[in-house]
Amino acid sequence: MSPLLEDAALLVAVLGLVSGLITLVRLRDVLLAFGVLLDFLIAAGLIRLAGELTFRGLLGVALVIAVRKLVMHALGADRRVPTAAGS
Repeated sequence: MSPLLEDAALLVAVLGLVSGLITLVRLRDVLLAFGVLLDFLIAAGLIRLAGELTFRGLLGVALVIAVRKLVMHALGADRRVPTAAGS
């Protein structure tokens, strides 16, 4: 992988951590902050794949996407407002 892509992936991952922390501190929304972090990590993984397409790299990105989907679904479940029957 080229050093430029490696540095870009690292920068995106660090920006994801910073953005997630800022989101958490400013909005006090864990779900949104975690979503922001995982979106940046997906972007970093895709940048790494642009440099060297390997099965391991592809599996890593797919795993982060799957974790994001599962965690967001699980955390979002407690935000759903139950509807009253017949309303």
